[in-house]
Amino acid sequence: MRVLSAAVLAVLMSSSAFAADLTQEPAPVVAAAESFNWTGFYAGVHGGYGWGDVDYSFNDDGHYNDDAGDKFGHSVGGGVFGGQIGYNYQINNFVVGIAGSLSWSDIGKAGVVSPYDEDDIFETKVDWYGTVTPRIGYAFDRAQVFAKGGLAFGRVSNHVHDGSDFVEVKDTRTGWTVGAGAEYAVTNNVLLGLEYNYVDLGSYNIDQNVVRYDGDSSESFTNHDVDTKFSTVTATIGYKF
Repeated sequence: MRVLSAAVLAVLMSSSAFAADLTQEPAPVVAAAESFNWTGFYAGVHGGYGWGDVDYSFNDDGHYNDDAGDKFGHSVGGGVFGGQIGYNYQINNFVVGIAGSLSWSDIGKAGVVSPYDEDDIFETKVDWYGTVTPRIGYAFDRAQVFAKGGLAFGRVSNHVHDGSDFVEVKDTRTGWTVGAGAEYAVTNNVLLGLEYNYVDLGSYNIDQNVVRYDGDSSESFTNHDVDTKFSTVTATIGYKF
């Protein structure tokens, strides 16, 4: 009899526990976080600083140099500000795309004294420049690193003067650029980044002759090449559509 009572009691206790389990709410299921996808169009603005070198090569004996083959150069620097637009397409962790940018520039230097005559002053400035570049990157969810390279173009101004005369030429150049950077998606739409770019706008020629009183052209007043190249570091903010 005691054995039977104990068995009945055990069955009742187990039934109560099972009923309690049935009435208890199930634990909530935590959804896995969705990975960020870089595919899409974007546009934004950037700003930073640029620095580089300008080199002058003289092809003839002229007013602003001594002998053909003379050369000298100087550093340049200044702020940059502009906008960028592009498109990315993500394949697994790789992100490929194309980007374009256009920047106002204060990269230059004024008051450079010629080594051939202290009265001759050279001034060179990059007025603006742009780039069109394919990009390839590697994404770590909301962060990515990338490299790029392609076409560069821009306008370079060169001004040479002394107390009585001057020569000024502005030329729009095409060249090349390479760069690298990193971006982070703060939200699904807002992108923050940092970029380094190297730009080479190549060389252009300034050739002016003096016209004598009898109307015949004389020796070259100046015939020199201006070679401009610079680097930039910019912070970027963009909006992904």
